[in-house]
Amino acid sequence: MISQGTLKVRDCPQTSAAFIRVSKELRNRDEYNQVLFSGFCRKVNRFNKSTDRGLLITDKCVYKLEPKKQFKLTGLSVTSGADQMVALHTTSQDDVLLCLQRGELCSNQDRVGELVGALVDHFTRSFKKCPISSEGLSLGCAASHAGKPKSVSVESKSGQNNADFKKSRDGFILLVPAN
Repeated sequence: MISQGTLKVRDCPQTSAAFIRVSKELRNRDEYNQVLFSGFCRKVNRFNKSTDRGLLITDKCVYKLEPKKQFKLTGLSVTSGADQMVALHTTSQDDVLLCLQRGELCSNQDRVGELVGALVDHFTRSFKKCPISSEGLSLGCAASHAGKPKSVSVESKSGQNNADFKKSRDGFILLVPAN
């Protein structure tokens, strides 16, 4: 079992106390047993607003830390590049599109691989088979917001300091710093 604060402390020691407090409140309320993954992300909503959030995935729920919001997942899309983009597909067809942020203490980590690995391990242990298949996990991101399909692309941009989303004609572009 991963301790409640282990991953967040590694990502950003300055905010670990707040994360531990919120995760304990959620554990008491929703009675989850195990934290599978946690980290910081940059997410975009259907109104094209980007914000920094915490992401907490437990054995029972996915929380975008605004703790009142939780989701039931139907699938997952990831990109294969260094951009760390993930689309969490939900039953409400209001997908959560986010870019996982690397931790301050470990900036070379592959957070997408860690997330997919944690989910595969959990489902394999819990259900003796993994529901993540070529249909449930796709490379290359596509998302739905308010039930409408949106295209998602990644572009590197000189002068871009941090990954951030911007609206495109038919969806979103994740702008990442040029190397």
